[in-house]
Amino acid sequence: RLALIVTIVSLVVWAVASHEAVLLIQSRLYFAMFPAWAVLGGIGLSAFDTLNVQGIRFGRLAAVLVVLVLGFSAFETGLKAQRLSAPKVILGQVTSEEYQSQNLGWYTPAMQAIQELPSGSRVLLLWEPRNLNCLPKCDPDDFIDQWLHDMNLHGSADEILNAWKTQGYTHMLLNRGGASFARANEAWYTPTDWKELDTLLAQLPPPLHFGESYSLYLLSSP
Repeated sequence: RLALIVTIVSLVVWAVASHEAVLLIQSRLYFAMFPAWAVLGGIGLSAFDTLNVQGIRFGRLAAVLVVLVLGFSAFETGLKAQRLSAPKVILGQVTSEEYQSQNLGWYTPAMQAIQELPSGSRVLLLWEPRNLNCLPKCDPDDFIDQWLHDMNLHGSADEILNAWKTQGYTHMLLNRGGASFARANEAWYTPTDWKELDTLLAQLPPPLHFGESYSLYLLSSP
């Protein structure tokens, strides 16, 4: 009964939140609710054991289907791990650094550059939710809405830049691919949001580029 209540409430919360803000539709934001759903699934699977119609034992049929689903999932995961050379890392044939470089592209050298920044540096990431290898120097864009949030809060490039400096940020890493995707596909941004971003970038010193993927800007000296 408790699992059912949690599941119903979580679905309502998910529906309302995603209606109010498109970014809140992401399933990763609701992982804490999934165990209750799993409990209901287990109860449902167990209930099939008592269902027997004309000699058909639905419990065994359901168990076979569950095993097939898990088997296909494991097979797909294994193929992906093989494709990404994960077994080679486990066996010591490829280093962790080489593995990351092969699979994360320009993200790896961008993170290495952040690691090499002077002591006291603090980096704000825009349109980049990952913080692998840059903690504690970086703050990721967890919900991929940092720029939208700051525009709604401060309203202009100058005010945003001052706020970042006040918060102690010395650098900003721009995920250009993420920004381009948002500009082309996400309707909740306005032309003013992008105009102010261009204005802010124009005020900053020339950045350090990592291919066409990332640009590291200096905001102020550490």
